[in-house]
Amino acid sequence: MESFASHDGTRIAYLDQGSGPAVLLLHGLTANVKVNWVEPGIVDSINAEGFRVIAIDTRGHDNSEAPTDPDAYHPDAIAADAAGLVRHLEAEPVAVVGYSYGCRTASILASDQRLKLSALVLGGTDLDTTLNPHPKDNAFTDAICGVLLAEDPRSVQLPGMDQMLTQLDEWNANYHAIAHIYRGMQNARPIDFDAITVPTLVINSPEEPDPSVVADLIPGAKTARLAAGGHLTGPKEPDFLPQVLGFLKEHVGRA
Repeated sequence: MESFASHDGTRIAYLDQGSGPAVLLLHGLTANVKVNWVEPGIVDSINAEGFRVIAIDTRGHDNSEAPTDPDAYHPDAIAADAAGLVRHLEAEPVAVVGYSYGCRTASILASDQRLKLSALVLGGTDLDTTLNPHPKDNAFTDAICGVLLAEDPRSVQLPGMDQMLTQLDEWNANYHAIAHIYRGMQNARPIDFDAITVPTLVINSPEEPDPSVVADLIPGAKTARLAAGGHLTGPKEPDFLPQVLGFLKEHVGRA
């Protein structure tokens, strides 16, 4: 992994591997490049098909720095990291593949047209939890953030949080950063889906909402359903990679 200084000086870690048309991979909240893209074999497989792969550790995740300023985790700041990296690497035009929270960043890049995109893939996404601004009065978000920002998170009793904290520790995600990202989603700008003009695929698992809920808002977007699995397993499902690769080959081409 390499790193670069982003718009506010935060060091952002990234992987840049292979040659050919560029594909930017954006992981989910609490995950990282290794968990979502390297371990499932997605990076190597996309490379093998003639694409250059760029994958970024979101700020506060794994190898990237975690600023202390809560405002540093607004969705626009995170999108600026991704845009800055692509420009830093002179990788336009770029196809963008987002998973879960990564779909928010990918959709911002596509709707704002701040980069020259060739295609867009949104995986494991829905309007209520991934793309729309979170309600400012949300007991679930408040409870999670209360634990993550506590002096001793393990001492706070909240069902399911021990498992989440163990996962954060395993994946090297910063507790405060995750809380600030949740808060940042409450202050997010609505995404202008009508402004997305590149070929788009929305792909979800059987346990997630119908992908057409999002795809119907994006002109010309296509949908796909995984045969099995759920939100946490999407990139590891056997048919996730073929769906993504097939779409990239159709709309981006190969070296």
